[in-house]
Amino acid sequence: MKFNEKMTVIADNIRSKTGGTEALSLDGMANGINEVYDKGRTDEQNAFWDKFTQNGERNWYAYAFIGFTDECIRPNRKIVPRGCATADNIPSYAYMFHYNSYIKKVEKKYFDFSNINTDKFNISQTTHQLGNRQICHYCTALEEFEDVGMPAGYYYYTWARCGKLHTIELIRSNADTHFESAFSVCSSLKNVRFEGEIGRNLSISYSPLSVESVKDIILHLKDYSGTENAGVYTLTLKDTCKTAMANLGAIPEFNNKTYDAYITDIGWNLA
Repeated sequence: MKFNEKMTVIADNIRSKTGGTEALSLDGMANGINEVYDKGRTDEQNAFWDKFTQNGERNWYAYAFIGFTDECIRPNRKIVPRGCATADNIPSYAYMFHYNSYIKKVEKKYFDFSNINTDKFNISQTTHQLGNRQICHYCTALEEFEDVGMPAGYYYYTWARCGKLHTIELIRSNADTHFESAFSVCSSLKNVRFEGEIGRNLSISYSPLSVESVKDIILHLKDYSGTENAGVYTLTLKDTCKTAMANLGAIPEFNNKTYDAYITDIGWNLA
C-alpha cells in the first residue's frame, strides 16, 4: 500500500470514530487521535450510565452511590427515583449517598427526588423507615446540597455528620414532619431555607447558621399560641446563633419583638 493510501486509511479510521467528514491533513490526523480518545471516553461513560440507570427506566436508587469516588456525580441523564416502599419499608432514595466520603455537591441538574409517593411516608417518630432517611449521612466531604425536589417527610439522620456542609438550598416541611438528628454534627452549616411549616422539635445546635437562616427557620415555625400544643415543641440553636439574634434587638419580621420573645409568643420553647 502506497503512502497516500495509508494516510487515507488512517484518516478514514479517525473519521469513522469521531463522525467527522472533512478531509484531514497530517496535523488534522494528529489532532484526530486525541478526538478519538476523547470520543472513546465519552462513549464509555455514556454506556456506563445507560446501564446504571437502565436507560432512564430505573426507579430504585437506595444505597446507589455509596462507593462512588467522584466529587460531583454527573450522569448523562437525570437520576429520578420513583416509588416509596419495599417489603422492608425503605424509600427508593434512602441511603443514596450514605458514607460517601468523596462527593462535595449534590446538584439539581442531575437529581430529582420529586417523583416519590409521599402518601406512603411514615411520619411516626417511632417508625422512621419511610421518609428522607440517611440520604447523606456521613458524607464527610459534602459542602452543598441543592434543591433536588426532596419532599417533606421524616428527616432521619438525613445530613448527619456532614461536617463540611455549608449550604442546603431548600428543605420542605409540614406540621407533621419530624427531624431526628437530621443536622447532627453539621458543624459548618450556615445557609438553609425552609418551605412549609415546621411543627415538631427541631434541633440544629451544631450549626453556625447565618442570621438570615435563623430568621427563616423561626418564620416557618407553626404558630401554636392558644392551642394545646403551646409549649410542647422546642427549637434548639447553637449558642453563637442565639447571641447573634439577641444582638439584633427588636426585629421587624417578628412583630418588632426580640427573637426569643416572638418564639415564646407563638407557643415554642427555645434551647
